[in-house]
Amino acid sequence: MKTLFVILLFYSCTYSQEKLWNSAYAELLGSGGLYSFNYERMLNEQNSFRIGVSYVDFSHTLIDMKYTSFPVLMNHFFFSPRNQMEISGGIIVVAKYSASNFNSSNGFYRDVNLINGATYIGYRDWSEESKTIFRIGCSQLFNQNGVLISGGLSLGYLF
Repeated sequence: MKTLFVILLFYSCTYSQEKLWNSAYAELLGSGGLYSFNYERMLNEQNSFRIGVSYVDFSHTLIDMKYTSFPVLMNHFFFSPRNQMEISGGIIVVAKYSASNFNSSNGFYRDVNLINGATYIGYRDWSEESKTIFRIGCSQLFNQNGVLISGGLSLGYLF
């Protein structure tokens, strides 16, 4: 079993040196909400896994809310290797806090945790020469309360 693990580790390390299999990017108005910072790992030429994080604090405004979200999506790519159409599906875990949920007896918020479904359809352009990635698309977030549709824009770095 150890031999198989070492062979797979060696193969993945040498194979991953041929291409840039990781990316990190900032996304505005996408799956993470107002913004998110994301890490993406290519699994093969047509599929990748993405995880991100976003934190927004409106606690000193009229909205009076804070939230942290974690988008987790699987992506599939179509067409040419550089200019690709992308379709994604996954979940967005959201922890929401507001003053109305504050318990003054113990000083803690009663968190509102949500798990939303998420889909994304978009276009991506990336360049191994400049090591950049550009994404533009449409995110759809849905739960028992309905659907939220948002356009999104991403810019990042390949490594």
